[in-house]
Amino acid sequence: MKTAADLAGKKFGVSNMASSTIVITKSTLRQAGVSITDDAFLPVGVGDSALAALRSGQIQALSLWDSAYASMLRTGVKFRYIYHPTMADFGSGMFFASDSTLAAKSAALARFARAVAKGTVLYEENPAAALALYWKANPAAKVGGSEEQARATGLAELAFMTDTFTLAKKADKRYGLQEMEKLQQYSDMYKDEGLIGAPVKAADVATDALVAQANDFDLEKVRALAHGWK
Repeated sequence: MKTAADLAGKKFGVSNMASSTIVITKSTLRQAGVSITDDAFLPVGVGDSALAALRSGQIQALSLWDSAYASMLRTGVKFRYIYHPTMADFGSGMFFASDSTLAAKSAALARFARAVAKGTVLYEENPAAALALYWKANPAAKVGGSEEQARATGLAELAFMTDTFTLAKKADKRYGLQEMEKLQQYSDMYKDEGLIGAPVKAADVATDALVAQANDFDLEKVRALAHGWK
């Protein structure tokens, strides 16, 4: 199976039957001219249970998300990925706040967004430092028979999970900038798949009002700090 068309008639493992990955998969196949019904999806969880379902033939493909795949890569398993034709490079991760909070605490939220932006610079410039800090905060995430193996696995997982969000592929290099056109396409996809009655306007649910403040720092200085981290 190398293309979406090759997935016709296959069973897909999902974490649960409320997962948004079902919408993505249906849209991917529909655009490849493949019809798909709800009984094509089976809840298999993630991690070992998902791999067991795949290896046993209960399912022929997994419909999960980046961190779920990344955690399974630790075991040495390798996957072939089939991407949505238009949404593959769109990351839908966001931070949420109410309109009243945005109005009352915009300065604090801007500082938070700036900290996230600086953290993003760190893992872009020095993934090993980002990994070490992650392990310090979450020791259970360190997996491997030796320090070298754990580091190699962790760096591979980090690279996989951050590929969507790297600015190297973006025309606009500002951190935190929401791609409104892609977000609108994402909303429209839910309407096309019958999950919502009418598309939600991207501008009604997302804002770039804090982007300028989030990027108000000395980028080269932060890059130097990242490279000099010990």
